[in-house]
Amino acid sequence: MVLVSLFAGMLCGCWFLDKHNFITIDRFSIETLKLMLMRSFRVLMFLTLAGYLIWFMPVFLDPQKIVTMFSEHAYNIRGSVSTIPGVSTLTQFGPVLSINIALLNGFKLLKKKRHRFYILLFILLVLMRTVLWSERLALLEIIIPYVVAYYPFVRASSCLQWWYRKGAILLIPAVILLFGIFEYFRSWNFYKDSYDSYLSFLLQRFSAYYSISINNGIGFLEEYNEWPYFIGAYSFDFLYKLPFFNFFRNEYERIAESYGTFLYLFARPEYTNQTALFSIVADFGFLISSMLYFVYGTVLGALFVGYRRQALFAIFIFPVGILSLYEIFRISYLSTSRSTYVIIGIIYLYINGTLFIRGLRRKSAISRI
Repeated sequence: MVLVSLFAGMLCGCWFLDKHNFITIDRFSIETLKLMLMRSFRVLMFLTLAGYLIWFMPVFLDPQKIVTMFSEHAYNIRGSVSTIPGVSTLTQFGPVLSINIALLNGFKLLKKKRHRFYILLFILLVLMRTVLWSERLALLEIIIPYVVAYYPFVRASSCLQWWYRKGAILLIPAVILLFGIFEYFRSWNFYKDSYDSYLSFLLQRFSAYYSISINNGIGFLEEYNEWPYFIGAYSFDFLYKLPFFNFFRNEYERIAESYGTFLYLFARPEYTNQTALFSIVADFGFLISSMLYFVYGTVLGALFVGYRRQALFAIFIFPVGILSLYEIFRISYLSTSRSTYVIIGIIYLYINGTLFIRGLRRKSAISRI
């Protein structure tokens, strides 16, 4: 029901804005876009690198932590390097920074060596996080937005166009390959005696991430009939993670405890994820959740139309929409605390672009007087 509402919303969004006029990229000069995008690039790069460097400072000061992790076949170094609230979350500007970099690359505006150095450092830090923190999603958060944002700049005659056209076919094996590379270092040593080959382990592990998330969502609704809760415990999870947000705190903690009990009694406690398709049903019931998914689909459909027509702000937002859609069977990405800074970054890009364009229009009006 919620999936049908999602697809219906997408079709509605595409139809509703099919003939709408957008502010497209070709309305701006290269110099205008350079000034606008470089300003946001500097701000986002500074905040993201600051978050990573401060967060991983204990690793830089004591590289032995990395050696210990691999020698003891540990999952990650989370036990020895903890997050810093309000600081390490700055790294979640990364997906928005990736969109910004894609646009700058598309317009061929990244010509200075220091800019390339910053980007290389950013990529290396993301890879460190992916391996040492065992967080594959951090890598996908920069790959998917970059690929989607860069696509409008790919010429029909280039070899990249072929890769983009075959993307739907190549996406699944590429994701499995990426998953397998990191899963080898993450957990193969713990399970190698239980499987005949790494390939069988990989395929079962990969399918488990999605099938178990779906089963968790269905199972929780089946075993606990107290839903809907109507406090948005899953849909607005990022709000409840804020220390100053104390509304319905006891009820939120009770729901979290119930879900933990469900995992312990009926599922596998190490797989805590719950698909976005059913977590929102637990919050609001089938009817309201279907309506919300219709709205979500409508927004995605509208963004897709704007993206196809190279509307500037649709190119800013649509890549994050695709990222949330990609993760929909595993987690509710936009409901997690990690998406908070992504949304703030998108709002910043929008405000930065809007103010910049208004400033140019004001200067142009004054010059005509």
